Amino acid sequence: MKTKPFLYLALTLLVLLGCSFFSDLAPSPSNDQPAGNSQSEGVSTEGWLLSDPAGGLAALDSFHQQLTVSFKGTVDGGDYEWVNAYQRDVWTKESAYFFTLTTSETGKEAVEELDGKVDQAHYARFGSGTPCQVSWGELDPEADAQRVLDPARSLPPIEQATDAGTETVNGVPAHHYVFSEEESGAKVEGGFWLAEPGGYVLRYELTMSGGRDMFGKGIEGEQRFEYELSKVNAPGEVVYPEGCSAVLLDFPVMDSARGLHRLPEYVDYTVSAETAAISQFYQDQLAAQGWTFVNAHDKDPKNVTLIFINKDQGKAASILLSARDTGVWVSAILRPSESTSGEGPAP
Repeated sequence: MKTKPFLYLALTLLVLLGCSFFSDLAPSPSNDQPAGNSQSEGVSTEGWLLSDPAGGLAALDSFHQQLTVSFKGTVDGGDYEWVNAYQRDVWTKESAYFFTLTTSETGKEAVEELDGKVDQAHYARFGSGTPCQVSWGELDPEADAQRVLDPARSLPPIEQATDAGTETVNGVPAHHYVFSEEESGAKVEGGFWLAEPGGYVLRYELTMSGGRDMFGKGIEGEQRFEYELSKVNAPGEVVYPEGCSAVLLDFPVMDSARGLHRLPEYVDYTVSAETAAISQFYQDQLAAQGWTFVNAHDKDPKNVTLIFINKDQGKAASILLSARDTGVWVSAILRPSESTSGEGPAP
């Protein structure tokens, strides 16, 4: 393995993944290239044994990634350490993922952030203990792709390594490779496991240790990358992080709906139809889903409220139909049912 090109890419990644004191170590990668599998300052990964650590993942139905990047050492003689912990769950067929990043650094409070998507529902949480925010809407594909951080793309590529045989990692047959290089007091060592078949990375371990030649002036210590891929093609539905709820994907809406928004316990849209036709649509559709029609507050045909109960789910649905110049605004709210008899819950 040629050490200098490898170390250059590793140092470049420190700028992306490390904390503020790494900012002057090396130039950042080009915005046109993903970190960890690109060309940078004339260094090409073409033909390397592990040229793209994220390769092969797109062919999987579902998986869980966990990456911990950490540094422990000294800065200008003082103890210093930081940890960036990444977790990402992906369900390809459902167009769903959840990504969390937890960071800690000497002298600073730990920070946790969450980003996720299920269909057109987008999730975000900024800080542990804060509410999970949900929005709905289709994003531009390019902008949507830029939201997603694949932890595997943060792994430095490997030019050469020694074959260490076959093993099973998280239930998947894999080929194990190891590498070790030392130069001018800087040492790089580790290993990675590639799935057979598939070629995707199941496990990756890398340790970089040294002083100025590795990390920059006044910095000495050890940097570690620890990556694990599990739950490959595991059966099951999308699992939501604690505090985040599914939006009402299965709540019926009319085919000609405009401005549709789906949120947890709430759906609204505008449609060009008579309130009577909309009312009949929901009586038919919700009955097929196990709901019981309770009542309609329809003295004013331009402002109608429909009440439904689902005893099995223990929920009530209030659907407001409000006629406007642009059409009828339909607003459905689901909540725990307080009563399953008489007139039902008030709108």
